[in-house]
Amino acid sequence: MAIPLDNDLVPDLLRIANVPYISGSDRRISNFNCLAINLLLVYHKLRPAFMFQIIDHDAEYRETAREILNKLVSRFPVDTYKQYVCCQGIIFSTEDISTEVQRYNDTHDDVVLGNILGYPCSGEREEAKYACSINTQEGLSVMANMAKNRRSVKRFRSFYIKLSCFVRENIGVPLYLDTYEI
Repeated sequence: MAIPLDNDLVPDLLRIANVPYISGSDRRISNFNCLAINLLLVYHKLRPAFMFQIIDHDAEYRETAREILNKLVSRFPVDTYKQYVCCQGIIFSTEDISTEVQRYNDTHDDVVLGNILGYPCSGEREEAKYACSINTQEGLSVMANMAKNRRSVKRFRSFYIKLSCFVRENIGVPLYLDTYEI
């Protein structure tokens, strides 16, 4: 069952995520919206978990990225997210997934990680013939996955439709699907 959206939550998240300029530079940092979107998707159980990877952020903005993430998480009800450290980053979930995360940390198995994060085509990277991604209008990735065949692309497309409808209706941010043969 979906959790009703607090009327102030989405505007607050997007305000926090909108850090247009850092340290007097004129460089815009727009990928914090993807953090807000992914946290909302987990909160509303449209995906089971989200992984924050510090490496996704330019070295000069990594501390800012951590600060923004902490501000975003703090806007949700206390104890909403359980946080799990893994070799690739910090996984956020509303559920207890400690056993699955431990299995990933022990094995570094991408299939396990893909399943934790709710990737529709988990475990298909080795045989991949297609790249699929869900992006914002700015071209920033909300989620990306590799698919081995058209049936898997169709599964990813169905997942995209569900996420896109939620994000458009509740957050007001259009998402786009990008798939291509590799």
